[in-house]
Amino acid sequence: MSSADFDTFCDKAKNNFDLLKQQRIFSMSARPAGLKIPAIYVFYENSTPVYVGRTNNLAQRLRAHVTASHNSASFALKRTRKRHQEISKATYKTTLSRSQITAHEVYGATFRNEIDSIKGMDFRFLEIKSHIEQYLTELYVTMALGLDTDGFDNS
Repeated sequence: MSSADFDTFCDKAKNNFDLLKQQRIFSMSARPAGLKIPAIYVFYENSTPVYVGRTNNLAQRLRAHVTASHNSASFALKRTRKRHQEISKATYKTTLSRSQITAHEVYGATFRNEIDSIKGMDFRFLEIKSHIEQYLTELYVTMALGLDTDGFDNS
């Protein structure tokens, strides 16, 4: 990929953000059928954007967000960690691992409450087939909406 190609993808990310803002908002409780598409999506809580994601199968990913599994409900787990400072840092150690957090009496209850919160959210999406365009659009939209970019941290 040349720098000109990269510049083109960056321009597309900005344009995709504008297109995304024009898309219809749907309720998580009444998701339309037939969303087995690659897409960027934004969750809204009380009309405020709270999360940007990307996927190759929107229907499957939306369903996973509201499934009580530490492997699939990453947004709910992220929100749980934010509510409990003592577990705010993700770890791959067995102590306070994802599975232990969701099985914990207090943290697990928070996790399940966060899943219920997500079930009540709204979302909008934009179909994007190119994985590079998805990555850059996800980052652009996250930053343009002023959302936390810690999901892009690999430390």
